[in-house]
Order: sequence, then C-alpha cells, then structure tokens
Amino acid sequence: MIVLISRWMGPAVRSQCTAEDIWQEALAAAWRDREKHEWRGVREYRAWLLEIAKNRVRDFARRQQAQRRGGGEGAALFSELQGGRSFSLSALLPHGSTTPSRVAHHNEQARLMEQALASLPGELEPLVRMHLFEERTMEDIAAELGIGLSAAWYRFRKGSERYAASLAHLKSIRPSDAADERSEK
Repeated sequence: MIVLISRWMGPAVRSQCTAEDIWQEALAAAWRDREKHEWRGVREYRAWLLEIAKNRVRDFARRQQAQRRGGGEGAALFSELQGGRSFSLSALLPHGSTTPSRVAHHNEQARLMEQALASLPGELEPLVRMHLFEERTMEDIAAELGIGLSAAWYRFRKGSERYAASLAHLKSIRPSDAADERSEK
C-alpha cells in the first residue's frame, strides 16, 4: 500500500507529508465509514481502501493549493497539543500504535519494493504493479493495456521474476553497499 500511495503523491505533496501519513488517514477514514462498506471479499475491500487512499492524496494536494492561496492552517505541533505542559508523546497516541523502529522497517521495505519495481523495463512494470500491488485481474490489465491475455500473463511472469530477483538483490546488500553501488552508476 505504501508503495502505491507513494507513487500517487507528487513532489509537492511528498515534500509535506509521507505515504505513511496518507495511509494512516485512509485507515482512519475506512474505520469511520466501516458501516457503509459491504464486505465482498479481500480484493474488493483492498480496492475500497486504495480508493480512500487516492482520495486522501487528492485532498492533501487540494489543501496545499488552498494554503498557497492563503487559506488553511498548518498542522498542530505535538508540543502545542498539551498547552505547553510537559507530557509523554505516548499519551497522545492510541494504544497499540506502531513503534518508530517498526515504522522505519516498513519504510525501508517499501523503499526497496519501490526500487525493485522501478528497475523493471517499461513494458513489464505496469503489469507487475497492477497485478501485485493493485491486485487487479489479469483480464482487466490486458484490456487496459490493449494486449492479449496470454501476452499479459507472459509479461507478468517475466516481470515478477525480475522483480523478485531485484528485490532479493536489494535486500541482500547493506545500505552502505547500496549507496556505493548507486554512486558508481
């Protein structure tokens, strides 16, 4: 989810918030509207969550545009939430919130997945992204791309093998090795 949301965010939005912020807002909206959603299976539920996340990205971009025109207020700082009194950050967070190290791990995993996806050739990347990340059917993908179903499956298999190999390679190298490897290119 983080990979998809990150791809939907433009540079201006990305400079002001993270994909995790958008995802948290999307989950909060889904929880708030859970009574309105009719369960039809995992695929439809995931599509519903992704649509909420897309709307959150759009909303954030609109808020940024409004702020540029002089409207809106910035987000409240944690230090302002308790009126300047000394407090624990954990008192402001819901019970069972993720830890910073867990968030960092998820961010790193999402970054590696994004890099592996970006490393795919142009004709393979959309198939892998749409099928693995967006969980769309191969029939829908083939129709959207204007190719036959067997060609779509062939390209997906080829792309997913390359994606898996690239992801394994990225996970196997240490962060300092990855920086050295990028600087050599």
